[in-house]
This record gives sequence, C-alpha cells and structure tokens, in this order.
Amino acid sequence: MKIKVNENVFSKENVIKASFEFIDDYYIEIDKENEYFIISISAKEKNNNISIESEFRNELVNQNVREKISKETSNVRELILTRALYSTYFEETEDEISEEETKEFSINDIARDWFEHE
Repeated sequence: MKIKVNENVFSKENVIKASFEFIDDYYIEIDKENEYFIISISAKEKNNNISIESEFRNELVNQNVREKISKETSNVRELILTRALYSTYFEETEDEISEEETKEFSINDIARDWFEHE
C-alpha cells in the first residue's frame, strides 16, 4: 500500500515520527516525489487486516499537533527547567563549609568493603 502525503501539510520529521509508530508490525519505506512524500507500507504478517492507511493518516495528524504544541510551549518548558535548576543552585561561603567537608580521606577509608564489620 502507498500513501501520498503533501510536504506543505506534513513535515518530513512528522512523516518519520508517524512511520516510527508502525515499524513493529509493518515495513515502512519513505520516498519523495516532487512535493509529496510517498510512504510504502507492507505488513510483516499477512493476517494483519486493519485499515493501516487510516491509522497512518491519524498518526500524521497526531504528530503535527504534537509539534505545534511543542513549539507553543517551548518557552514555558524552558522557564520551568531553568527555575528547577536554579532552585538547586546555591553558593557556599568559606564560613559555611563544615570541618567534615574539608577532612582529608585516605584511599583505605574510601576503598574498603562496606560490608566488613569493624
């Protein structure tokens, strides 16, 4: 089966992402002819009788919506990530560093068996 998809409606990335959703059960081949992507789909098992063309077209729409939402919310996601990372950052002054943090350790202290009883 071949599906013809207009590149002005669906991006190459979304065609690839939609194809990826079907690779477990189908062999997918993507080609380009003028302004159209030609997607060839064949079932790996002969008894697979679902309407793959309709399912594939639905997945294309799904990927377009995901891309649109991702673009629309990129600033918010970056803000949340920046805020989360910033909240874990703090500076320690010399006075705040405890004696335990400046203690020197020998390799014997660090590389010993944790399950050994003293």
